[in-house]
Amino acid sequence: MSMIMNHDMTSIMGQRIMNKNSLAMKRSLEKLSTGLRTQIADLDNTAELAIGEVMRSRIYGMEKALNNSQDGVSLIQTAVGGLSQTQSMMNRMRELAVQAADDTLTQQDRSYIQVEIN
Repeated sequence: MSMIMNHDMTSIMGQRIMNKNSLAMKRSLEKLSTGLRTQIADLDNTAELAIGEVMRSRIYGMEKALNNSQDGVSLIQTAVGGLSQTQSMMNRMRELAVQAADDTLTQQDRSYIQVEIN
């Protein structure tokens, strides 16, 4: 009895290349984020220095944008919580209104219901 092993070589090669590119990108981002000099760039050149400053300001701007979006998410979560609370109060008011419409309650019971609604 023989055993056949199937390999998806295209997938394996694709994963290898993706991992290699991910590692290269990670190294490049580490160099950019720590301010290490690249081998090609000469920081004495003012144009390259300006490019570095623009990149730093863009990174700062992106960090601020991320903080702003997180603040927006928090604001929306707070609004959702408030709307949920309002919805539960409205549901309770509806329950009380249905209960008050029942003919078995006395006027005193209805006044207690009105106090709760108020």
